[in-house]
Amino acid sequence: RTHCVRVRATFNQESGKATYWAQCTEACCRKWRRLPRMAAHESLYRNWTCSDLKHCACSLAEEKPVGEKVLTKSGERQVYYISKQQFYAHVDKYCASIKVRRRKDVIRTVIGYQPVDLYRLYREVIDLGGCDAVTARPGQWGKIFHRMTHFKVRDASHKLKLLYKECLYLYEQYFYFGISFKSGISDSAPYVRPRSLVARSKRLFPVCSTGISASSGYSQSSLKRLRFD
Repeated sequence: RTHCVRVRATFNQESGKATYWAQCTEACCRKWRRLPRMAAHESLYRNWTCSDLKHCACSLAEEKPVGEKVLTKSGERQVYYISKQQFYAHVDKYCASIKVRRRKDVIRTVIGYQPVDLYRLYREVIDLGGCDAVTARPGQWGKIFHRMTHFKVRDASHKLKLLYKECLYLYEQYFYFGISFKSGISDSAPYVRPRSLVARSKRLFPVCSTGISASSGYSQSSLKRLRFD
């Protein structure tokens, strides 16, 4: 017999960071597992188990939150709002460093009668392997929109993809995949990165100690850069 997945958040006063945990749905387990920093915890499916995490299984011992306080629902909303604002500021800083201009009101873009949460959108997309992986699978953009809003809107998937390309694609390529390319083409607009700006962005946003280049492609160490504080 399985249960519905439960999610909770803890907060560390010293680091000032929140962590989300999910409880295994297996009746013989029911252990709490720490989720990755940028996991889309809002969209965990009903039968989520320990094995859905990398290098994890029900047989492993449960990790205890040391020095962390379990947040109430109001505390979770407050921490989420702060994390979202920090994420937006980091995206803006990166876009400014490579001189990518965006619409001033892009953060308040409305699809289906409500503003799109770009912070959640980014986490939903990278959970599925990134923008290109989502685009390669028919219907995925529509599913992401439905998970975020729980209703259907005409052309929502196309609008959501264009919004992601405009706001988050280059950010994803650099901070998630470690691709520091000089120029690239998306199906929404061309992106050009002059040589002088590449060096500047590397100073402002060092990739990592291992030194990932444009030819490196996907990298496991890129997961270490999923932090924006």
